[in-house]
Amino acid sequence: MNFRKPIEEVIPGAQGKLLNVFAHTSTNLSTSTAARLSGVSLAQASRILPELARIGILERTDVPPSITYCFIPDNLASKAISLLSRLREIAIDELRQLALAKVDPSVSLVLFGSFARGEADSESDIDVLLVHPDDGQELERWSEGVEEWRHCAQLLTGNEVQLMAVNQSEIDLLLCSGRPVWLDILRDGIAISGKSLDELQSSASMDRDFV
Repeated sequence: MNFRKPIEEVIPGAQGKLLNVFAHTSTNLSTSTAARLSGVSLAQASRILPELARIGILERTDVPPSITYCFIPDNLASKAISLLSRLREIAIDELRQLALAKVDPSVSLVLFGSFARGEADSESDIDVLLVHPDDGQELERWSEGVEEWRHCAQLLTGNEVQLMAVNQSEIDLLLCSGRPVWLDILRDGIAISGKSLDELQSSASMDRDFV
């Protein structure tokens, strides 16, 4: 799924581009402004906007010599479009609920990369930091739940899920390493299971204080 522009992914072409603009504003827009903001031609906007008003997604207002349009959030179709516009936030919540149901609480999962930054498209993987217990004898206890979560997450999003696994004892040094991937995780990471990023970072800070 293209989580950066989900409306355009589901509704391709000029119509999807126009709906993406209107779903993210409550402002009345003229045909020319809507065309410019969405990157479609004036001719395309002039043809599509009246049709969207006819089916109730947009409200048309005549302000001679101009015509403006506004998104109608209470329209049933508009509600579905609004859900699409928030697809990334909905996906994060669903991934968190899946983790709560399937992942052992001793394991921490942190989303990072393009999905965490809100830049993931349909070709993007969903990158996940997996912080797991050091004890190898515990592997069987938590690994099956993580694999179930990964499978469900791929079905949910339509994107491949890539896990980067580290031991609990390693995370402190890695978060302090200053390497780009760990700086990205500290800046953009979204914890969905186990310890929060603040807790992981606090743990790293405490370890540095004791060195």
